[in-house]
Amino acid sequence: MASGPLARTPNRDDVTAESDNRGALRARMRRARRAVPPEVATRVSAEVVARLTSLPQVLDAQRVALYRAFDGEPNIEALDVWARTRGKEVVYPRHTRGSALEMVHAGTWRTQPKGPPLPEGHAVAFGDVADVAVVPGVAFDEGGYRLGLGGGHYDRSLPSWRGFAIGVCYDFQCLERLPRESWDWPVSLVVTERRIHYANRADALRPRELD
Repeated sequence: MASGPLARTPNRDDVTAESDNRGALRARMRRARRAVPPEVATRVSAEVVARLTSLPQVLDAQRVALYRAFDGEPNIEALDVWARTRGKEVVYPRHTRGSALEMVHAGTWRTQPKGPPLPEGHAVAFGDVADVAVVPGVAFDEGGYRLGLGGGHYDRSLPSWRGFAIGVCYDFQCLERLPRESWDWPVSLVVTERRIHYANRADALRPRELD
């Protein structure tokens, strides 16, 4: 992929195919995400954080669940700093195989041979109406449905959360419709470097999208 002034993220049409099943789509998107040039990834991450901090749900949240970037995901570490300076409680997801997520105050991080790093710390209750979860994904669609890494941890957790769930990805990872399974659960909106897309059209807040 080109670097320098012309460096950019991929076009979604270049990394998807109509025949893609979930596994093929996941592999294509992960490869494309990892191939984004570092300077572009840094810019995109800053733009995503700027959009997140403009959201009333994030501004009003008492507690936010974030994620540690992995496998080319947008880096939102700046959102952690922003939230803490405003007195918000910051937690991170920890999972065990076949289970829902638990949220913890991350004191240290443990690396894994495969998968994102796991936070070590005190677990807390999460999912009240004043809580906001920022959720990474390999892809999202216009309905807010998410394609993750395949573990199903967020799909087990999202239905029980009463707070607001916000998907985060590169804009090329936003598709019209993903292949769906019965256990999939949508987020309320998706934030990319280009737009804030309200997936739930019944929400009182109208969509704010950029061309």
